[in-house]
This record gives sequence, structure tokens and C-alpha cells, in this order.
Amino acid sequence: MEKYLVPFFKQHGFVLSNVDEFGYEISKKIDHIKYTCTCNKLKRSPGIYFEALSMGIYFEEIEDPLKELLLKYELDQTSYTLRDYNNKEAAIMRGRQISAITIATESDFAHYSDAVKQYCNAVVFPFFDTYHRIEPLNKFIKKTPEDDLTYHIGGEFQLKKMVTLKLCNDPQYLDYVEYVRQKFESIKNPDNGKYIPLLNAYHELAEKLEKGLD
Repeated sequence: MEKYLVPFFKQHGFVLSNVDEFGYEISKKIDHIKYTCTCNKLKRSPGIYFEALSMGIYFEEIEDPLKELLLKYELDQTSYTLRDYNNKEAAIMRGRQISAITIATESDFAHYSDAVKQYCNAVVFPFFDTYHRIEPLNKFIKKTPEDDLTYHIGGEFQLKKMVTLKLCNDPQYLDYVEYVRQKFESIKNPDNGKYIPLLNAYHELAEKLEKGLD
């Protein structure tokens, strides 16, 4: 690790942490944004690991206003996760290149390190370069079909989109708030407790955003 990956990550301003037998994490924080790349190693047999790389981007401006609400109503707290927005097939192929690899020798680790570097250079770092501000992220969220948003930006995406639109003073904010209200009201069902907390969180968030986040 020290020989093959730490210098590479440091070169790009990342700090390596949480290194143990189960994996590692790299992170970099700029202003109010934290970028992370987590690798979880699942040992299947001696010397063989399945590497699961997960990229994330944490916007304090967006996530922090939701923290207490999500905890209060026991809702999904997953944050933004990286997908390859431009070329899904290429992302799948890159993922396969490092999804299963035998790490038994130093040469094996060197091979694994090369694959990680290629993936970071092709997907991770360009993503961070593109979404280093909330405005580009807002544009992406707006053009992404509603059914796909949870795949890209994590749980309770409607609430996150509300915060993002509000922070960007987006003209679509009021229309989206009304759309979400109607949607949540239409699926409210006493026999399905899932949406009751979500609806309550929506009302509380809408009121909070109306008053201002400061």
C-alpha cells in the first residue's frame, strides 16, 4: 500500500485512512465538499479478494440540513455515490477489471494498484473535477429522470433535490416543491407506514427552506 498507492493518492491531494484487513478509504476535502473512495475487500478464499470500490461525494451544504430530519424520521441517509454518467458500458468494463483479483504476491498488488489508478484517472478524478461545485451538480440532477435519481444521489433524493434547487436559487424550486407534495400525498397510505415519515419530513423541510437555511 505505502509503496504503490499512497504516493499516487497523495499526488492528487487525497489522504489514506481506515486501512485494515477489510479495506481502506481515501478522502479529500475542499471547502464544504468531501470526496471519498472506499475499497472493501471481501475475502472468499486464501489470497483471493473481491474488491468493491465505492466513490462518494458529500456536500455539507446539502447533507447537513437533512441530517436531523433523516435521523428524526429514520429515513435513508445514504449520500451521493459515483456512477459513470457518460459511459455506463465503459464503467462496467473498468469495474470488472478490478472486481475480482488475486492478491497473493507483491506483483499481484502492483497489478491491482495499476487497475485502481486507471479507474481513478478515468472515472473518479474527472467526476470530482466536474462536480466540485453545487451548480454543476444541480444541472445534472435537473436533467436526470426522476426514477434514476436515487441510483445516483442516494436515499430520499426528493429532499436532496429540494435543498439543491433552493441553494442554487433555481426557478424550478417552487414547482418541484409542489410536485413532491402532490406525489407524497398521493402515495400516503395508513397501511403503508413507509411514506408517512417521508411526508412529515417533507413538510418540515419545506418550512425550513422557506424560512432560509442560515
